[in-house]
Amino acid sequence: MNDGKRRPYGCPVSGLIDPGPVDTDMMSMLPKKMLRPVETAGSDLIRITDQLSLENSGTFWTFDGSVLPW
Repeated sequence: MNDGKRRPYGCPVSGLIDPGPVDTDMMSMLPKKMLRPVETAGSDLIRITDQLSLENSGTFWTFDGSVLPW
């Protein structure tokens, strides 16, 4: 059942998500205090992915849930 807030099963949507500066090997040159823990970044990605719908498909999101115009 589709309540209008979630996409119907099998209906593809897409979105770009900027995870921000995450504490990974690639970002090791930055000070630790600037980096986000991997666990936090992963949780944010899941939270934003769960918000994707047909209405906002194709949007560019930041890790805090803001939509960036592009």
